[in-house]
Amino acid sequence: MYKESISGKEPVPHFGRGSSMFDPPYNGVYSVHSVHDDAEHARIKRLISHAFSDKAVRDVESLVLRYMDLALTQLRASITNPGTKGRVDISAWMNYLTFDIIGDLTFGSSFDCL
Repeated sequence: MYKESISGKEPVPHFGRGSSMFDPPYNGVYSVHSVHDDAEHARIKRLISHAFSDKAVRDVESLVLRYMDLALTQLRASITNPGTKGRVDISAWMNYLTFDIIGDLTFGSSFDCL
């Protein structure tokens, strides 16, 4: 029931990937998050792990910071707009930021939500 932790200091509970934890995928294709088999999970994780390496994350840091700066600029402008009375829907703004970053990382250009 226990597996080693990432730090190796103490074991952490391992609950497995039993079918009771996840509904079957609607399209029949399991993701790294929903696959039940530990070996299949490891295989999928290996395929995508390069995208989450230190180098890959450092490589996109400037892009993410650029969108965060743009979001803050737009958010400040929206807050100071007399029509908003200093109120904004921060959830919507976070969605705009997220969609623009994901669009740029995935398709090479943002969705221009910001």
